[in-house]
Amino acid sequence: MYGSDQQMDDRMIGYNDEFIAIRDGYPVTPGHTLLIPRRHIETPFEFFGDEMLALSRIMRQQKRIIQAEDSSVEGFNIGFNAGTAAGQTVPHAHCHL
Repeated sequence: MYGSDQQMDDRMIGYNDEFIAIRDGYPVTPGHTLLIPRRHIETPFEFFGDEMLALSRIMRQQKRIIQAEDSSVEGFNIGFNAGTAAGQTVPHAHCHL
């Protein structure tokens, strides 16, 4: 996982067995959240099936939290940057919500 363990603990807003959720340090919009796998992998193409299910669960959890915090939120962008040519700047897979 990128960043120090203490930095991650201080920013963590949710977790499950496979992922942690943190607010983005440079948010594009209010509530911009990163869903980060605990296992170190560079791109989402390396996810195992159980990790994909865990990603789906934490994504839905964080969606509910964001909407509870701001009832004006009507839509979400969900995305990955896989590889430097795609704009990936951190060599650890993470999903933007």
